[in-house]
Amino acid sequence: MIIYIVKFIFLIFWVLSVLSSVYFFYLTTRAVTGMEQLIGFAILYTFIIIASTIVSFSVLFSDRNKNE
Repeated sequence: MIIYIVKFIFLIFWVLSVLSSVYFFYLTTRAVTGMEQLIGFAILYTFIIIASTIVSFSVLFSDRNKNE
């Protein structure tokens, strides 16, 4: 039962990190003045999404009874 709670928490973490990255990127596009800044922020937010996806999905799809 506790493993499902942990997986649910990481699923919520992933959804919130993706949504916040999209929202902050939207705010950034309205505030930046140069294309270099926009590309830099796009790379930053993409890195945040990729990192949260790796962490969350490694927890979500982990198997507790895996033989080593």
